[in-house]
Amino acid sequence: MQSLDAVVPLAVMSESNHERTSADAETGEAEWRRDSALAHSRGRIAALVGAPLLMLVLVAAYFLRGETYVVQLTEQQIQEKLDARFPMEKRYLPVLALTLSEPKVELIEGSDRVSFGMKAVVNVRFAGQAKPLGGTGTVTTGLRYNPDDYSFYFDSPTVDELVVQGIPVEYVDHVNTLASQLARDRISRTPVYTLQRTDLRQLAASLVLKEVTVRDGRLVITLGI
Repeated sequence: MQSLDAVVPLAVMSESNHERTSADAETGEAEWRRDSALAHSRGRIAALVGAPLLMLVLVAAYFLRGETYVVQLTEQQIQEKLDARFPMEKRYLPVLALTLSEPKVELIEGSDRVSFGMKAVVNVRFAGQAKPLGGTGTVTTGLRYNPDDYSFYFDSPTVDELVVQGIPVEYVDHVNTLASQLARDRISRTPVYTLQRTDLRQLAASLVLKEVTVRDGRLVITLGI
């Protein structure tokens, strides 16, 4: 049998360990509560920062419902956007290249599409020498809205006419294909107009594109809620 003197120190050490364990648990719980409160506070701050903008947009959408917002673009404004994209070139192997340049916008009254003519040059390589063949082309294109950047772009451009004199018969289809690829890949990526994102009325109205038409020599874009 152990003496009392031998037992007491062991009991004291056990109680001391229990106290430290309890203290550590209480400290860990306090830190967890503090971290949780901090995370909750951060979430509330983020929500409060975003809430005013969301509320303004919702309020604007409520009061502007049924109303419309109109953007009007002149031929010159559209012309400047096209000029920035031209000239453009597309090649077919080493023997054929098509260059389109000098677009000229024409807005047709009542139409929902933009039309423009352009200069076309086909370079065909004969016997190791390139021979430029000149001509003209006509493209018509619609308009689409991209909500990701609040911008309007040319949509579904088509080459309605391409006339180049002297093209060898075996290259005619290739030239037409190059022209269609240029219209689809280059012209359709041209931004025509970008809404001002700081304008709440425009931001709300940009949710729906209602109509695009040419009226009184201008391209009229109608937006609404």
